[in-house]
Amino acid sequence: MRDLLVDAEVSARIVTDDDRDGVADRAITFAYVQNPTGFEFWNGGVLVASVPDLLFLKDTDGDDVADVRIRIMGGLGSADTHHSANNFVYGPDGFLYYQRGIFNVSNVESPWATNQESGVSGMYRFNPRTFEFSFHAPNPPNPHGISFDYWGYHYATDATGGAAVPRSRASQSSTRL
Repeated sequence: MRDLLVDAEVSARIVTDDDRDGVADRAITFAYVQNPTGFEFWNGGVLVASVPDLLFLKDTDGDDVADVRIRIMGGLGSADTHHSANNFVYGPDGFLYYQRGIFNVSNVESPWATNQESGVSGMYRFNPRTFEFSFHAPNPPNPHGISFDYWGYHYATDATGGAAVPRSRASQSSTRL
């Protein structure tokens, strides 16, 4: 069993439980990343928030060390890392969803849209294949938990109030700031 750990020491490590006893037996430094705040596996590699950037890291030669490092998006708010892009999860529509809290302003620009400056605390979505980016739903002020159910409904939590709230279906995401 393998997993990826990201820590405050600016390294992303692959941990392996060889004997499946629930305890990591080995840790390999996959990549060094400045201030990682979220990650999700994608396209044989991993997407990592290293605010203000979103990076794609991939091992291409089988040594468990990232040889590919591509900046695929910039402009993520970095004023307060506690509220920066976090809790990455793939939605049923193929978009990467993440949350961003209050005290950050993002200014994301893509090849298909003008800059989308936002100080809104909530959930955002990004398609790493097409570079589409949009605001998904509000979730102020301190969002730190998202999930989708079997039917595609999106649920979110707020670390300040602790409430789990249904937000919308992934296919209904069209709100732009």
